[in-house]
Amino acid sequence: MKNFLNRGFWVALFILFFAGGLGLYLKEFRILVVIIQAVLLIVVILSRHKVFLPKGFLLFILFLLLIWLNMAWSKGRLATLEYLILLSGGGAFWLLFFNLGEKFKDTFGRLVIVLGIVYGGSFLVNLLLFPQVPIRSWTLYLPGAISRNHNHLGDLWAVVMLLVVHKLLTRPKWWHWVVSAVGVFFLAVSLSRSAYLSLGIGAFYLFNKLGLAKRYRSFYILFLVLAASLFLYAAFFKSTLLARPYVGQVLWGFSKWPWGVGVGNFGIISADSQSPWWNVPTRAGIVTTSAHNLALEMISGMGVLGFVFAFWLVYVLVDILKNSKEALFSAIFLAIGVNFMFDTTYYIPTMLWLWFASLGLSLKR
Repeated sequence: MKNFLNRGFWVALFILFFAGGLGLYLKEFRILVVIIQAVLLIVVILSRHKVFLPKGFLLFILFLLLIWLNMAWSKGRLATLEYLILLSGGGAFWLLFFNLGEKFKDTFGRLVIVLGIVYGGSFLVNLLLFPQVPIRSWTLYLPGAISRNHNHLGDLWAVVMLLVVHKLLTRPKWWHWVVSAVGVFFLAVSLSRSAYLSLGIGAFYLFNKLGLAKRYRSFYILFLVLAASLFLYAAFFKSTLLARPYVGQVLWGFSKWPWGVGVGNFGIISADSQSPWWNVPTRAGIVTTSAHNLALEMISGMGVLGFVFAFWLVYVLVDILKNSKEALFSAIFLAIGVNFMFDTTYYIPTMLWLWFASLGLSLKR
């Protein structure tokens, strides 16, 4: 009975994570997320005599309360509510994996690899059979840009590659090399520079945290060269500097709206014709709906209150760098965090949940 319930839990978790990467823009899905969050918290409470709060959790709860308060003056309350639901769901996964992390460690890695394979298969099916599929900016396998030169599949596979690299360094098997070769292909076709950067940072941390940078020097250099080569490869297909005016737009928006425009409403700042950045083109033309940086997204939406999120992020990063003994999950948290600083993947529920889950596993109770 216990094994049956355990398998059922992981099946439900896989379905949720899979649905969260489909780019569903349905009210029903947002309601489902809220229900799942409540169920996850109940699972934690019922499975332990005492629930332990990770360091920084109360500060994160304060941040969520501030987002709720932010809806009072938000220029688009539904968008702010969506972010509140997404981030509170992330907090639920953080709490869950922090309290039950020892049970989830191996299964979590397999879950992510299976997700990568399923989404990779979906990408190939669409590429071969339905090449003119619609643009969906927040899916993990469909084109994410009008020019079709960007796909978030690579962002997920950067995480899968870290898991596979860890296996190759500790308990290598022949199929790990096969998955690695497939991963290089998916990374290359995604043309996601944020994925390449996150892979490089994650691999750098993983090798050095395990103390294997010298022992596996050739392997270590190979992965760093791979990430750099893919980044340069993508640079041939799209601009790097001219496609990133978002920092300037955030600074302008902060000066005009010091209390923010509401989380999820960055498009209002980007569309402001009085901004000195108005004539600077982005990948979507002149106006973009996202700041392409999770911290800047919070600051532009919440103004001065958004610095609470920045402080929380620095706090947990310092805690991980100083105290974490889980090299793999720390590397995953860092890699996804880097990804969130250069892309809009934080609006994809699956990527956000993986980030918080890896945070819980990085600093177990």
